[in-house]
Amino acid sequence: MRKCTSDQLFADCKPMTGVLQGGRRAGASKREVCEAVVACIGGASCTSETGDPRRCYCGTAEDGACLGGSGDGPCKAVMEDAAESTSSSDVASRWTEPQFALAQAVHEVGCLKGMCRPECLTSALAP
Repeated sequence: MRKCTSDQLFADCKPMTGVLQGGRRAGASKREVCEAVVACIGGASCTSETGDPRRCYCGTAEDGACLGGSGDGPCKAVMEDAAESTSSSDVASRWTEPQFALAQAVHEVGCLKGMCRPECLTSALAP
Protein backbone atom coordinates (compact mmCIF):
# COMPACT_ATOMS: atom_id res chain seq x y z
CA MET A 1 0.00 0.00 0.00
CA ARG A 2 1.33 3.44 -0.91
CA LYS A 3 1.70 6.01 1.82
CA CYS A 4 1.28 9.75 1.80
CA THR A 5 4.59 11.53 1.83
CA SER A 6 5.13 14.69 3.75
CA ASP A 7 7.06 17.71 2.66
CA GLN A 8 8.70 20.48 4.65
CA LEU A 9 5.41 22.19 5.52
CA PHE A 10 2.64 19.62 5.42
CA ALA A 11 2.40 16.13 6.82
CA ASP A 12 -0.81 14.76 8.24
CA CYS A 13 -2.52 14.85 11.61
CA LYS A 14 -0.34 12.36 13.49
CA PRO A 15 2.75 14.54 14.04
CA MET A 16 0.74 17.59 15.13
CA THR A 17 1.47 18.71 18.66
CA GLY A 18 0.17 21.44 20.89
CA VAL A 19 -3.24 22.88 21.43
CA LEU A 20 -5.53 25.25 19.56
CA GLN A 21 -4.82 28.85 20.53
CA GLY A 22 -8.16 30.34 19.55
CA GLY A 23 -11.72 29.68 18.51
CA ARG A 24 -14.46 27.67 20.17
CA ARG A 25 -12.14 24.77 21.00
CA ALA A 26 -9.17 26.75 22.33
CA GLY A 27 -7.05 24.42 24.42
CA ALA A 28 -8.08 21.26 22.52
CA SER A 29 -5.42 19.02 21.01
CA LYS A 30 -4.49 20.10 17.46
CA ARG A 31 -4.03 16.45 16.50
CA GLU A 32 -7.49 15.44 17.74
CA VAL A 33 -9.20 18.34 15.97
CA CYS A 34 -7.26 17.61 12.78
CA GLU A 35 -8.33 13.97 12.94
CA ALA A 36 -11.93 15.06 13.52
CA VAL A 37 -11.82 17.09 10.28
CA VAL A 38 -10.44 14.13 8.32
CA ALA A 39 -13.09 11.84 9.83
CA CYS A 40 -15.89 14.28 9.04
CA ILE A 41 -14.77 14.73 5.45
CA GLY A 42 -14.41 10.97 4.99
CA GLY A 43 -17.78 10.25 6.58
CA ALA A 44 -19.62 12.96 4.68
CA SER A 45 -18.05 12.01 1.32
CA CYS A 46 -18.15 15.67 0.37
CA THR A 47 -14.90 16.05 -1.55
CA SER A 48 -14.68 16.58 -5.28
CA GLU A 49 -13.23 13.88 -7.53
CA THR A 50 -9.81 15.49 -7.09
CA GLY A 51 -10.05 15.50 -3.31
CA ASP A 52 -10.92 19.18 -2.90
CA PRO A 53 -12.90 19.43 0.37
CA ARG A 54 -14.31 22.93 -0.27
CA ARG A 55 -17.87 21.53 -0.47
CA CYS A 56 -17.38 20.09 3.01
CA TYR A 57 -17.16 23.67 4.30
CA CYS A 58 -19.19 25.63 1.74
CA GLY A 59 -21.88 23.06 1.02
CA THR A 60 -24.39 24.54 -1.44
CA ALA A 61 -22.96 28.08 -1.22
CA GLU A 62 -20.95 29.38 -4.17
CA ASP A 63 -17.40 30.47 -3.36
CA GLY A 64 -18.25 34.18 -3.03
CA ALA A 65 -21.24 33.54 -0.78
CA CYS A 66 -19.24 31.03 1.24
CA LEU A 67 -16.50 33.60 1.84
CA GLY A 68 -19.27 35.97 2.91
CA GLY A 69 -20.25 33.56 5.68
CA SER A 70 -23.04 31.60 3.98
CA GLY A 71 -21.30 28.21 3.94
CA ASP A 72 -23.52 25.32 4.99
CA GLY A 73 -21.31 22.27 4.45
CA PRO A 74 -21.55 19.17 6.63
CA CYS A 75 -18.09 19.75 8.15
CA LYS A 76 -18.24 23.53 8.53
CA ALA A 77 -18.18 23.59 12.34
CA VAL A 78 -15.27 21.18 12.77
CA MET A 79 -13.33 22.92 9.99
CA GLU A 80 -13.85 26.25 11.78
CA ASP A 81 -12.58 24.60 14.97
CA ALA A 82 -9.45 23.47 13.12
CA ALA A 83 -8.97 27.00 11.71
CA GLU A 84 -9.37 28.40 15.24
CA SER A 85 -11.97 30.87 14.00
CA THR A 86 -15.58 31.08 12.84
CA SER A 87 -14.71 33.85 10.37
CA SER A 88 -15.01 32.49 6.83
CA SER A 89 -12.15 34.73 5.67
CA ASP A 90 -9.91 33.29 8.43
CA VAL A 91 -10.90 29.77 7.42
CA ALA A 92 -10.02 30.54 3.79
CA SER A 93 -6.60 31.95 4.64
CA ARG A 94 -5.77 29.22 7.17
CA TRP A 95 -6.62 26.50 4.64
CA THR A 96 -2.97 26.63 3.53
CA GLU A 97 -1.19 27.81 6.68
CA PRO A 98 0.57 24.69 8.02
CA GLN A 99 0.51 25.75 11.67
CA PHE A 100 -3.28 25.26 11.65
CA ALA A 101 -4.91 21.86 12.05
CA LEU A 102 -7.20 22.69 9.12
CA ALA A 103 -4.33 22.90 6.63
CA GLN A 104 -2.86 19.60 7.80
CA ALA A 105 -6.27 17.87 7.58
CA VAL A 106 -6.92 19.24 4.07
CA HIS A 107 -3.48 18.02 2.99
CA GLU A 108 -4.07 14.55 4.45
CA VAL A 109 -7.48 14.24 2.77
CA GLY A 110 -6.04 15.33 -0.58
CA CYS A 111 -3.24 12.82 -0.23
CA LEU A 112 -5.54 9.94 0.70
CA LYS A 113 -8.04 10.82 -2.01
CA GLY A 114 -5.34 11.10 -4.66
CA MET A 115 -3.77 7.76 -3.84
CA CYS A 116 -6.73 5.45 -3.93
CA ARG A 117 -10.36 4.94 -4.85
CA PRO A 118 -12.95 7.14 -3.07
CA GLU A 119 -13.89 4.36 -0.64
CA CYS A 120 -10.26 4.28 0.51
CA LEU A 121 -10.66 7.58 2.36
CA THR A 122 -13.58 6.21 4.36
CA SER A 123 -11.91 2.84 5.05
CA ALA A 124 -8.62 4.52 6.04
CA LEU A 125 -10.51 6.35 8.75
CA ALA A 126 -12.41 3.36 10.11
CA PRO A 127 -11.65 2.57 13.77
